Parts: sequence; structure tokens; C-alpha cells
Amino acid sequence: MLEIEVEGSGIVDVVVRGELDMHHAPSFRSTVASVLNRGDVTAVELDLTAVEVLDAAGAGTVIVAHRIAINLRVSMRVCAASALATQILTLLGAADLLPGERSANVEWSARRQAAARQAMRR
Repeated sequence: MLEIEVEGSGIVDVVVRGELDMHHAPSFRSTVASVLNRGDVTAVELDLTAVEVLDAAGAGTVIVAHRIAINLRVSMRVCAASALATQILTLLGAADLLPGERSANVEWSARRQAAARQAMRR
């Protein structure tokens, strides 16, 4: 089973719980596509802390969603991840999506603050 919770405007939090596998990846893909196509989104923070199952199809969907977000000029980053999700994304060469180095977190925080200021001006 997969549960996806979406909250926010401008900076959108997406919390994923359960099994992000070949059976549930299409649901995740659809949800993220809807978020990215809303028009008011400047950043997406993906929380994978409660992901219990992650296979190649699920991880691939996360990676492709990130690439689509970049093309749409939307920041997307995994803000938190389970040990399993961290290990699999790292093995697939997608460690840059994960929270980690202080410099990357400082850069992400600065982008988030800039997006929040921009959203408040509207």
C-alpha cells in the first residue's frame, strides 16, 4: 500500500508512506505530475522517511520526477529519507537528491527562503 500526502502552496511538502514499488510507482508519478503542473509551485520537499519498500521502479520514478521538476524550474529535493531509500538512491547514483552535506542543505535552505519571500509578494 502507498499513501501520499501533499500539503502547501509555493513550497509543497510531499510525504510518501509505505511501498513505492512497481505496483505503486504510477500513483506516485501521477501525484507528483499534478503537483508540478499546478503552476504555483516553486519547490517540492519530498519526505521518504516512512517508505518501507523501494524498488528500482519506485526509485526511478523519484529520479525522473526530479528531472522533470528541473525542466519546469521547480526545486525538488528529498528532505528526509528512510535508511532503505537512502541506500537505494545512493546505489543508483542519485545521492545528490538526498539531504546530506552541510553546503547542500544551506543552499537548499536559501532557495526555500527565497521561494517563500517570492510567494509572499504575490
